Amino acid sequence: MIVTFALIIFSCDKDNELSGKIFQVDSAQNLTVGKSGGEIFIPVTSTDNYVPMSSEPWCTIGEKTEDGFFFSVNTNALTTTRSVDVVVATVGFPFYIIKVTQEQGDPNFSIADEELNKTFAQAGGELYVTLATNIDYTVDPPTDTWCSISDITANGFKLTASPNDVTQRRTSITIHPNGDFPNVTIIVKQSGNAILQNGFFINNSMEHWTTSGTSGLFGLATDAYIAAGSPTGAYYLKNNISATSGFEGRVTQKLTNLTDGVYILSCQAAGYPGNSAATDGVYFIVIDKNGNETQQKMTLPGGGWKENSMQINVTGGECTIGIYAKAAGGSSSTMSFKVMNFDFK
Repeated sequence: MIVTFALIIFSCDKDNELSGKIFQVDSAQNLTVGKSGGEIFIPVTSTDNYVPMSSEPWCTIGEKTEDGFFFSVNTNALTTTRSVDVVVATVGFPFYIIKVTQEQGDPNFSIADEELNKTFAQAGGELYVTLATNIDYTVDPPTDTWCSISDITANGFKLTASPNDVTQRRTSITIHPNGDFPNVTIIVKQSGNAILQNGFFINNSMEHWTTSGTSGLFGLATDAYIAAGSPTGAYYLKNNISATSGFEGRVTQKLTNLTDGVYILSCQAAGYPGNSAATDGVYFIVIDKNGNETQQKMTLPGGGWKENSMQINVTGGECTIGIYAKAAGGSSSTMSFKVMNFDFK
């Protein structure tokens, strides 16, 4: 289109007398611009109005004066060189073409941290993974059939999940960028039915939980002290035995058919840590498939509820989770506890 326009300018007055008229462009007909781009001034001497033109948006014509004009070249985000013709034309003269070639840009591949974890609702649907790259890449499809990938472009790709009628599930997707960039793994999760059962001790029930240790240690209660936001029928677990008498026991639940990965065990806790913090306390516990146990002490804030959580790495598809409570006994053992609203996801 630029060439056509310039030809029109030239041909409309090609028979004019050129005596006393000047049109001179003081520039090489081939210019090389660095990958970072920049602004370039082209000197022009012309007795008539002249018109500079560019057909590419990355090379734009700027200010035009009686002495010449500027054009600007954007940074090259591609890994290939690119070229454009800058045409300068005026009436009655052959048009002048400056071929501008820009060096290739640096290869890049990046993905924001928030793109590394994708979570579907239980109903499934579509989510998009967004990338910033100018190189080719491949994506390993997930081994789990409930999640698929499609529409792979330079800007990312689409994830699709089917509805989930079982417990929360997860899978992973690996991106392989070309060149020297490291592979990237995306964790994909989908909400589902609760993994941990009866986390609220609904309707005064210990169903799905197993207790052990000091006889009569654990009890359930509901009253004005129930945690805000608890569902109807929720109870809290508490110690039924005075800490001065001493006690030790566990409340646990075995979880099976899990997808290996990192989970969070959480609950709300209240109570008083007592005067023997070194020996008394309530702990999260997790026992892996091989029987190895890990403990993490909870915070009992006194007078209110506090969210406590523990990160758990599940291997072998199963683990046993719960709490362990201990009071050494004696006059300084004044600890008491309340825990409720357990979750594992």
